[in-house]
Amino acid sequence: MKEIIQVGFGQAGCNLTLSLLEQLASELHPTDTLYSESESTGNLSARVILADTDGEMPMIAKKYYPKGLSMVNPDLISTGRDGSCVCQSRGQFTTGREIQQKTEEQFRKMVEGCDQLMGIIVHSSVGGGVGSGTMGRFIDQVCSNQKGLSIVNNVLYANGRTNADQVVECYNSVLSTLPLVQSSELVILNTNAGLSNYNQVNQRIERPTFRDMNGLNSQAMSHLLGHFEVKQDMSSLASSLVPHNLFKFLTPAFTSNHLLSPANLDVTSEHALLTKQLFNPSFYLLHSDYLADTTLHPFRKHSQSKNLYQIEPIKHMASGLFYRGSDWSQENIASGLDWGSPNPSWAGQRDTKHKYVRQLGVGWFEDYPNYTMSIQQARKGGMEGEQIRPKSAMALHQNDFSKKVLREACDNFDRMYSKRAFVHWFVGEGQSEGEFPESREQLEAVLKDYESYMSPYEEENE
Repeated sequence: MKEIIQVGFGQAGCNLTLSLLEQLASELHPTDTLYSESESTGNLSARVILADTDGEMPMIAKKYYPKGLSMVNPDLISTGRDGSCVCQSRGQFTTGREIQQKTEEQFRKMVEGCDQLMGIIVHSSVGGGVGSGTMGRFIDQVCSNQKGLSIVNNVLYANGRTNADQVVECYNSVLSTLPLVQSSELVILNTNAGLSNYNQVNQRIERPTFRDMNGLNSQAMSHLLGHFEVKQDMSSLASSLVPHNLFKFLTPAFTSNHLLSPANLDVTSEHALLTKQLFNPSFYLLHSDYLADTTLHPFRKHSQSKNLYQIEPIKHMASGLFYRGSDWSQENIASGLDWGSPNPSWAGQRDTKHKYVRQLGVGWFEDYPNYTMSIQQARKGGMEGEQIRPKSAMALHQNDFSKKVLREACDNFDRMYSKRAFVHWFVGEGQSEGEFPESREQLEAVLKDYESYMSPYEEENE
């Protein structure tokens, strides 16, 4: 059986990793894919490496994720003594350099203990110094040393709601673009605002905590790891969802049957509704302030009820759909996918005249109407003896919604860099100022490619 290694960088990345371990422990049976047997104790330990420059990271993790931390070998936790890194250059060149080298050595030893490594999943917040700088340097080294290894990044990306103590997160996020595009196969974009909005609107949590938001991300990511465990392959997903070398940024969505408000739905209607929710921006784990107040929801109070906005159509190139639970079938799922199509058929084949779905505001690029699907039946068990949620689904969309988030980060970057604000902190840590416009141009190339791919669709529908 092939193995997967998970690596968490920074406080946010470590918390995401530990939260996912707790989620997996309650859902899936432990297998050699995600766990290994400790030589000293004989107990199962997760194939996980944690790295942060803040020496208090294990104490914080033990407070919020004690079960997850107990599954990690203490020898695979690397911490520093200099506190958290604020800027990307500190994580890449100075404070985080030692941690990165130690993590590389731990990763090399873990790879030697694997029979056949499938790939790695990296969790981080690219708005922080370790999550952007140390992570970027690590995946660059892994990509150069382990040719052909699949790398999937689960990242928290910067958005317009900047924290007062992290004003340079737009710099960090844009500077991390180059290693993400060059080294990763897939980049799953999340934002704290998107996770928080989801919990408020769909979970009815008035004031979501970071534990609530990490738990939501873990519920979604467990579907993806379950897919990799069943398929024993990570690269095939990228070949289905990445039509262009620069289009590696994916929009995640998640739903489950406990979010359904109508009662007594039959199986077909329930599956159709769950599938449609995966294409509804209200169920995305990503948020852009450029779409503020455009997605209306019956449970959200709107202070400006006079100004009602139209939901801007979101254009999709491809979608990966991951279902978990009982009674799922391709026929039931297809009933939710073929809205408005005169000739319903599986595999996403639809008449080009009907590729615009008016009920949801979803559009399809003419050349890329593509689905890939995975069904995981409900299984009792897990390390805690619990049972997974009866029906839930997760999606990874290759659409232009991620473009809005990237554009927002670019605009925040431009406003600060036009004044050269805070640039001296990066240069003082060894960063070349030329890397700022270079990373900005790389991200602009991604945005222009999105626009060039959208233009035929927009001209046809004008």
